[in-house]
Amino acid sequence: MCEETRQHGSEGRAALQCAALTRRGLYCVLASSSYLAMEIYAIVRPAQSQALLVRCRTWVDSHTDQAIIAGSLIIGFWFIADSLYLIVS
Repeated sequence: MCEETRQHGSEGRAALQCAALTRRGLYCVLASSSYLAMEIYAIVRPAQSQALLVRCRTWVDSHTDQAIIAGSLIIGFWFIADSLYLIVS
């Protein structure tokens, strides 16, 4: 798809569109892989996975606010760094 974009537009715009598609694809793969890994683990080792999932749920229930704040900070700093990089370059 990136090659098709380069044929129809300017090189700079095509490079940014290609980078955006790559980032979105990477995010989708990373977001889906954790759920896929848990499902596969539950199929392969049901007893052990049940105990692990209970521990994970307990941790998430007790650390939800901290995880939201940390995740928001990481994403926010990522966006700031990415924007600064695009402004400077």
